[in-house]
Amino acid sequence: MAKEYQFKTKTEISPRIIMSIIACILGLVSLILLAAPGIVFNYAQASRGSTNLNLGSMIWGGGDYLLPVNAGLVSAFFLTIGASLIVLGVGGFHYIGFLSFLLFLTAGVLVFCSVPLCATGLKLVGTGTPVLGWGSYVFGILNVGAGVVSFLAARGD
Repeated sequence: MAKEYQFKTKTEISPRIIMSIIACILGLVSLILLAAPGIVFNYAQASRGSTNLNLGSMIWGGGDYLLPVNAGLVSAFFLTIGASLIVLGVGGFHYIGFLSFLLFLTAGVLVFCSVPLCATGLKLVGTGTPVLGWGSYVFGILNVGAGVVSFLAARGD
């Protein structure tokens, strides 16, 4: 007679894994905002209105004003991708989850510093007052939120 084997399988999903998936989704959703306005450039003359520079052209350069590639924002882009992959891959493992927290937090802070990071490129646009657009705010808030969730996932149940 053939012997039947019974394998034990783990059927429950822990809260750590759920929080890790949520952190990964928040990080990847923030990357969708590359088409959103990153910097709103208010001109001194009221007749000219304002100009919106999207996050994608601020990061990778180009656009209507031929902005240069920004190393600080490129690193924020890759930090977000790296943190999303790390938090998804480890599923809330203690010590590596803290690394993804730091990467998400760093990416969020770099995006909040977009105006000083893009100072040389903003001189090409014209004279006026550059302020953060709603895309930069949402990108940064999503990254900081993903960092908090990955921290909670790494901290434990």
